Amino acid sequence: MPDDPATAYLRSRAAGPECLPGRVPAFSRPPSPELRSLMAIVSVLGMHRSGTSWLAGALEEAGLYAGDVSRKDPFNARGNREHVAIRNLNDDVLATSGGDWSRPPQRVLWHERHERERDRFIAEFSAAAPHWTFKDPRTLLVLPFWTAAACKVLFVGIFRHPVRVARSLGARGAMSLPAEHALRLWIAYNQRLLGVLRRQPFPLLCFDAPPADLAATFAASVEWLERRLCPALPLRPTAAAGFFEQALVHQKETEPGALASGSEASMPGAAALAEAEHLYDKLREESMLGSPAPYDS
Repeated sequence: MPDDPATAYLRSRAAGPECLPGRVPAFSRPPSPELRSLMAIVSVLGMHRSGTSWLAGALEEAGLYAGDVSRKDPFNARGNREHVAIRNLNDDVLATSGGDWSRPPQRVLWHERHERERDRFIAEFSAAAPHWTFKDPRTLLVLPFWTAAACKVLFVGIFRHPVRVARSLGARGAMSLPAEHALRLWIAYNQRLLGVLRRQPFPLLCFDAPPADLAATFAASVEWLERRLCPALPLRPTAAAGFFEQALVHQKETEPGALASGSEASMPGAAALAEAEHLYDKLREESMLGSPAPYDS
């Protein structure tokens, strides 16, 4: 029986230059419309300073193509794993919508030029790999813009305790945010994350989990992706284990259960903290830690 179009295409492209272990081969010609309809973007969803860089790097280590991303920057020894051009596009859409990464807009608006730029990125990445991943926390704020693309989009999400995120956002020099602003921003991002999860279930990891639990939920996430990628792409969930280094995780001194006590409970953003804690509990309940069943299908 002859190969299906996707398999035949991968066979023809795999004969090209060698690629890194676990990575897909680089393709020298664009895929056909038939194959492109089978391809998928794997988008990492999560708030800033919540483990999205780790998750994006781990997915790349597991075998997904990520392109030319940042691999070292001032706030992350291994880079934020963001593609600068995609981040700039998201910033432009946010500005068009009347907001920015720290001021989420009420509505997401974009122009044809944004669509052309987005579709150009998709075409370029699709010419390089059958499936690819990108990460930018701003994506949560402009998600309708990306889901409007003529391409299959799969999600993997991650969240972190609001106080840890607020502390991290408050320790970025000129880019620092006041505690209450950071907490309100955490709520805005993670309300969107929870909304997407409830409409379209996907693996949701908790960055506060112990390393062994985080590795286990990541492996389950990769297996979930493998069942949904067509043409099939063999991924390596255990290859990403070495990408996580506890020493590189900041703001980890306090256990999540104790973060709302003491000085934080009486700080100016106490009301925001209470709301954020409630949302955090909901995320834990609906994440892979609290309810793995939806991700098994």
